[in-house]
Amino acid sequence: EKKNRLTVRMGVELEEIAQTCQAEMTRRKLVLKNEVMKVQIENTAIQKENAVLQGRDNKKSV
Repeated sequence: EKKNRLTVRMGVELEEIAQTCQAEMTRRKLVLKNEVMKVQIENTAIQKENAVLQGRDNKKSV
């Protein structure tokens, strides 16, 4: 009986740990997705700027 209660309690604790880990993984995944989006936006801005600068260079060389 005592062993059974201990096993159940350990199971409950493990379940709580698993849920905490899952929540943390989800949180980290969202943070990373957010970082990726920021970098993509930055990259797009740089590409636009490069296109403008290249356009100016092309005009100068003609």
